[in-house]
Amino acid sequence: MKKAITTSLLLMSIFIFTGCVLENKDSDETVLTPDSPNTLPPSVMLNDIIYINSGINISDEIEESKIIGYITSVVPLTEWPAKNGETNFAQLKDAPYAEYEDGIVVWWGYDVGWRLFRPRD
Repeated sequence: MKKAITTSLLLMSIFIFTGCVLENKDSDETVLTPDSPNTLPPSVMLNDIIYINSGINISDEIEESKIIGYITSVVPLTEWPAKNGETNFAQLKDAPYAEYEDGIVVWWGYDVGWRLFRPRD
C-alpha cells in the first residue's frame, strides 16, 4: 500500500512538473513558471543557495560519511525554500543530502534512490 502511494505521488509530481517552462518577463532574470498556477519545482535551500530537482537519479552509492545534513522543514510547493535545510516538497522531510559534482543529491526514497539537485540560475 505504501509503495502504491509513493508511486502515485511520484507520477503526480512528474505530470505536474513536466509543464514547467522558462520565461523572461519584467526583468533580465530567468524565472521558472509552471503551467499549474503557483506551483514550483521541488527545491532545497542549502548554504543560502536554492537547488532545484533535475529529475536525474544517481545510481552511485553515497557513503554515510558524505551526508552533510538532513532536510529540517517544509514550505508549500507554491513557495521557494527560504532557509537552509528547507524544502518545498513534503516527501523530502527528514531526507539526507550530500554534495555531489555540480550540485547536491537528496535521498528521494527507496524506489528512486538519490536524486540530483542543481543550483537555481
